[in-house]
Amino acid sequence: MSQKRSNLIDIIKGVMIVFILITHFNFIYPDDYKKYGFFFYIDMAVPVFMIITGYLHAIQFRKNDIRSFSQAMSPTIIIPKILRFFIPYFLIMLVEIPILFKVYDYGILDLFNTVICGGIGPGSYYTPAMIQIVFILPIVYFIIKRYDFFG
Repeated sequence: MSQKRSNLIDIIKGVMIVFILITHFNFIYPDDYKKYGFFFYIDMAVPVFMIITGYLHAIQFRKNDIRSFSQAMSPTIIIPKILRFFIPYFLIMLVEIPILFKVYDYGILDLFNTVICGGIGPGSYYTPAMIQIVFILPIVYFIIKRYDFFG
């Protein structure tokens, strides 16, 4: 099977990255945010990323001939996906943890809660959300595959 890459998906992801950068920009004129209708398209960047993630996972299931839920949840499939998110996350947390102790005077319980919730700051939800996707997406995929009307 030849490898086909969709340029359209790459373009959409690139536009969504720009939109996400815009959402993190402090607007000098907050009325412009409403005036130009940013909430209709710029605030949709993360949901579009989630839709693309689901689509690409479904393609991956088909490409790898994964036909059952147990195959999709096998360690050979799950572990690489989890490591893809955990390795960079823990590297970032190695930098963030000393800052939390020194600057924010965090205790052990505060630190534990922060690590579980993804850290601090914009985008801290990303790693926990992606880990949930790794475990929830196969459930959704096989429900839709079995019962088309749920899709």
